Amino acid sequence: MPTVAESFFHTLKTELVYHERYQTREQAQHPIFE
Repeated sequence: MPTVAESFFHTLKTELVYHERYQTREQAQHPIFE
């Protein structure tokens, strides 16, 4: 099960977070939790 979570968060980071620059933590969380 941990590998599934790791895979999910890796995909999340590479798809959403690493390709963008955010000014605040709130801005970074918005696309993840919308």
